[in-house]
Amino acid sequence: MRRGIDPILSSLYNDLTILSRLASVGIWVRNLAYQIAIDAGVSKSVAGRESHRSRMVRVGNEVKIPLPFTVDDWATRATDAYNGIKHADRPEVDTLDAINAWRESVLVFRFWVATQLRATGTTVKKRANDDRMREAYVRA
Repeated sequence: MRRGIDPILSSLYNDLTILSRLASVGIWVRNLAYQIAIDAGVSKSVAGRESHRSRMVRVGNEVKIPLPFTVDDWATRATDAYNGIKHADRPEVDTLDAINAWRESVLVFRFWVATQLRATGTTVKKRANDDRMREAYVRA
């Protein structure tokens, strides 16, 4: 799991541009989803060929704390943003879309960690509702 967790932690605690942060999210999703798939009995060759969006859905479906968005919507938005920075032949990602994709991904990560720790109860729900990453960045 370390290979899946280190990249997103780097995006939180290092002084990176938003595009670098989003690239780190892509690495996190790829590595974590691969390990989740292997643990679920998926063959290495199948797990290695999953699309980025499928990997995001796999990770998002592991979260047992209600997200303020659907996993499918997050996976689509974040994949589009990630592909916009990874592939030169794709439309360039808007900075606001990139920062919101990163923000939502951090929220998924936080809730995923809480799920892994089997955190439950009123305190978790309150913290989840108060998480500053719940609110989208908007243009003024």
